[in-house]
Amino acid sequence: RDEVTVRHMGLVYARIGAAYAGLKKWDHAIFAYDRCHRISGEIGSMFLRAEATIGMAQGYYSKDEFENAIDLFEAASYYFSQLGDERREGDAFMGLFWCYNRQANDYYADRYKGHAEKPTNIIQKNIEAGYQKLQELKENLINQTAEETNNIRLERVTGGCIRMRREVIETQARIKEEEVNAENQKEETEQVRQLLEAIKAQLQEAKETDKDEMKSALVHEKEQIFEVEELKVRLAEREKDVTAQLEKARRTEGDIRLRISNLHARVSDLTEEIAVEEGPLMTKVLRNEAIRCIALNPANEAGNEVTGTATGGVELLVAATESKINLYDIHSGDLLHVFPGDDGNHFGPLEGHEQTITALAFFENLIYSGGIDAHLFVWDSTTRKKVMHIQEHETTVTVICVDASKIVTGSADMKIRIFNRTSGRYIRMLHGHSRSVTALDVNLSYICSGGADGEVRIWDVDPNEPVGRGITARSRLRGHYCPISCVRYGRLELVSGARDGHIFIWWLKTGAILRKCKAHAGPVRCMQFDATRVVSGGTDHVVRVTDITSGESVQVLRGHTNQVLALQFDTNIILSASADGSMRHWKWGSKFGARADKYHIYDQGDTLVSLSKTYGVSLEDIVVWNGIKNAQDLYVGQRLLVQKGDPSKPTEAESKAEERARRKEDRREDHAADMLLAKAVDTNELVEHLNRSVGAGFALKNSMASRIVSGADVPVDVITHGQKPEDMRRLKLSQRILTALDAAAAAEKAAAQSVSDEELVRDYKPDRRRLGGAIVDIISRIVVHELVSGFVAERNRAGTYQHSLAGRVRSEIETTDSISGSKGFHQRYSMSMDEIEKGKYLRALAKARESGASTADVERRHSEYQRRKSRLSSLIHSEDKSDALDQLAITTGRRRS
Repeated sequence: RDEVTVRHMGLVYARIGAAYAGLKKWDHAIFAYDRCHRISGEIGSMFLRAEATIGMAQGYYSKDEFENAIDLFEAASYYFSQLGDERREGDAFMGLFWCYNRQANDYYADRYKGHAEKPTNIIQKNIEAGYQKLQELKENLINQTAEETNNIRLERVTGGCIRMRREVIETQARIKEEEVNAENQKEETEQVRQLLEAIKAQLQEAKETDKDEMKSALVHEKEQIFEVEELKVRLAEREKDVTAQLEKARRTEGDIRLRISNLHARVSDLTEEIAVEEGPLMTKVLRNEAIRCIALNPANEAGNEVTGTATGGVELLVAATESKINLYDIHSGDLLHVFPGDDGNHFGPLEGHEQTITALAFFENLIYSGGIDAHLFVWDSTTRKKVMHIQEHETTVTVICVDASKIVTGSADMKIRIFNRTSGRYIRMLHGHSRSVTALDVNLSYICSGGADGEVRIWDVDPNEPVGRGITARSRLRGHYCPISCVRYGRLELVSGARDGHIFIWWLKTGAILRKCKAHAGPVRCMQFDATRVVSGGTDHVVRVTDITSGESVQVLRGHTNQVLALQFDTNIILSASADGSMRHWKWGSKFGARADKYHIYDQGDTLVSLSKTYGVSLEDIVVWNGIKNAQDLYVGQRLLVQKGDPSKPTEAESKAEERARRKEDRREDHAADMLLAKAVDTNELVEHLNRSVGAGFALKNSMASRIVSGADVPVDVITHGQKPEDMRRLKLSQRILTALDAAAAAEKAAAQSVSDEELVRDYKPDRRRLGGAIVDIISRIVVHELVSGFVAERNRAGTYQHSLAGRVRSEIETTDSISGSKGFHQRYSMSMDEIEKGKYLRALAKARESGASTADVERRHSEYQRRKSRLSSLIHSEDKSDALDQLAITTGRRRS
C-alpha cells in the first residue's frame, strides 16, 4: 500500500468517527478514531494523529470517562501546537476545561479556559487587524483623490415614526405644563386646608369662650368685631364653603395627577412603538425602498455654501422613494417630515402621488414633484403642507426645473410645459424634441432642454415680458448619439451629460463642441461646473472632477455604493447625495490639503457683533481677517471671512497689513542707516556733497551743513538757488532737526553719567545708532540723504561729541596717560578713531585695570599684537597661505579650520 492510499484510508476512518459521533454512538466513534490513529502511526502523519486523538477524547468525554479524555485532550493539544493550528489547539484546551469543570476542579478548569480563549482572542485580533487594514486601504484609495470630511446617513423611517416622535415631544411639553399646574394646585389646596384649619380652630375658640365679642378675619378676609353667637353662625357657614372648596381643590389636583400619569403612559407607549419602527426589521424593509430622486436647493449653490448656512441658504434636502417625499436635515441626515403618497382609499382630492415619483425639484422653500401618474404637486417645506396640485400633463413627468417666475416641466410626450410659479396656472407649451424631454435648466433669461433624441435646445426668454411670452428658439445642438441625462447652462459654455457617460462642453456663441470626455461608465445623473472644472456624478457610484479646458479627469471620488443622484460644490467642499442613502462631503484637493475658509454673505440686518456670536469668533478677528476699517463701509452682498481654515495662514487683508508695516519699517531702517553713514564720511566730503545738493558754486564756508550747525540764517537765495519746490520744503525742516538734536544731546549727556567702565569700552557705534534713531521720526520725510548725513556729522563734531561714548573714550585715554605718567601714550601708539571704535586697545586696557596690571604690560601686549598683525599682513600677501593660516590661528586664538 502506498502512502497516499493509506492517508486516504485514515481520512475515511476519521470521517466515519465524526459520523458516529454525530449519531452519539460513542463506542463506534472511538473505534473508528482509533483505527485512524493506528494508520497515522504507519505513515507518520501528525495531522491524522491529532484529529484521531481529539476525536477519541471527545468520545470519552461524552461517556463521562474524564481521565481518559484528559489524557487524550492533552496529547491532542500538543499535536496541534506542533502543527501550528491555534484554533484546534484551543478546541483541545476547551475540552480539558469541560473535563475539569465536570470534575469540579476549578483551578485547572480556569487555567485551561484561559488557554482555550487565547487562540480565540488571537483570531479576533487578527480579524480586527485585517478589518482595520482594509479600512486604511479604503481611506488611502479615497484620499488619493480627495479627503472625505463627513459621511452622513439619511435616516430611513416611516412617516408614522416621525409623527410619533413629534407627538412624544409635544406630550413631554404637556407633561411639564401639567407638572407646573400640579405644583400650583398643590399650593392652592394647602392654602385652602390651612384656612379650613384656622376656621375650625376659631370656631372651637368661640364655643369655649365666655366673652360677648370676638375679633375675626376669617369671615370677610378683614378683621372685624363680631358678637360671639353671630360669629359662630358665620364661621359654621364659612366652614361648609371652605370644606367644599377643599374637596374641589383635591379633586382638581387628582385630575392633574391622573392626566400626568396618562401622559407618561402615552410617552411610554409611543417610545415602544418608535423602537419597533426603528428596529432592524423595519429598517431593512425601508432600505429596500429605492431612492429614485434627490434634490438640493440651488440657493445654497448661489450663496457659495452648499450646506445652507450662509444667508439665504436652505439647510434641507429632499429625496423621493416610490410615491413618498422625505424631507431631511442636510447636516445630520435626520428625517424631519414625510409627504405621503395617496393609497386611493378615500374620497376627495388626491393627497399625494398615486404612483412612483420620477422628477423632483427644490426651490426656495417649495418642493416640486412629478410622477408616472402625470401629476405635478407643490409642497411647502416650512408648513409641511400641500400647496398646489397641477393636472396638465398627459404622460409621465420626467424632469422639473424652477426659477423665480415659472415652473418648467418636461414629459415623456416630448413637450415642455410652462406654469406660473405663484398660481400654478398653465401658460405655454414648447415643442421641438422628437423623443422624451429628459433634462432641463432654466433661468429668467433662458430655457435649456435635453432629450432622449440626443439634442440640446436653447430658448431665449425676455425677462421684461409676462411669463410665457417673449420666448424664442435660439439654437439646436447636435452631437450626442444617445439620450441626454442632464444639462447645465453657463455664460459662455453649456455642458451636457449623456447616458453613455460622456460629457460635452459646447461654445454657446457658435454651438461648437469644445471638449468631449468620457467621465463615467454609465449615465451622468447630475453635474455642476465653473470656469475651470466640471463636477459630475453618475450611476457608476463615483463623483468625477474634470478639467474644463483640457477635458482630462482631475479627481475621482470613490465611496458611494450606488448611483450619485445630486451634487453641489462651493469653494470649500463638494456635497454629493446617493441612492445608497448617504450624503458625503469631500474637501477640495488631496488629503494633504488644508481645511477651507468659511465665508458669510453680508445681508440686511447683519452686524459684526451678530456674526461674531453666530460663528463663535471674536469681533477683532473678523475685523482683522477682512481688513475692515469702518463698519459703515460694509455693503449687502459683501463676502466676509468668518472662520479660517488654517489659523496659521494669514488672510489677504492680513498680508496687505503686514506688507504695509514692513514697508514702513524698511523706510525707518533706511533713514536710520542714513544717520549712521555720517560716521564714515569725512567732513570735507560731506560739505562737497551738500554743496552739490544745495547748489553748485557755493564756497565751503557757505555750505548748508556748516550754516545749519552754526545756527546762521540761510538766505532765501541760497535755499531757492537751483532748487525744486519739494527740495525747498525739505530744507525748511533744518531748524526742527537742530532742536531734536539738542534734545538728543542733552539725553546723551545725562545718560553718560551712569555709564560703567564695561559699557565705556564697548563699541560706541550702537550709541551713535541710538542717536540716529532718536531723530528718525522727525526727519523721516527728508529725502536728501547727504543733507541728513552731513548734518549729523557736523553736529557731532560741534557739541554732542564730547558727551558721546567716543568723546568719553578719548578723554579716558588722555586721563590714563596722565595718571600713569606715560606722556604721549596715545600718540606713541597712533590710535586712530577706527581703532577706538573697534575697542581692541580699550578692552585690553579695561582687563588690565581689573587685574591690576601696569600700563607697561598693556604696552607690551599691544606691541606684540601690532607685530603679529604686520607679520600676518605680509604672510597673507605671500604665495604660501599655510603659514598665514597658522599665524592667524595663533593671533586670534581660533582653530586653523
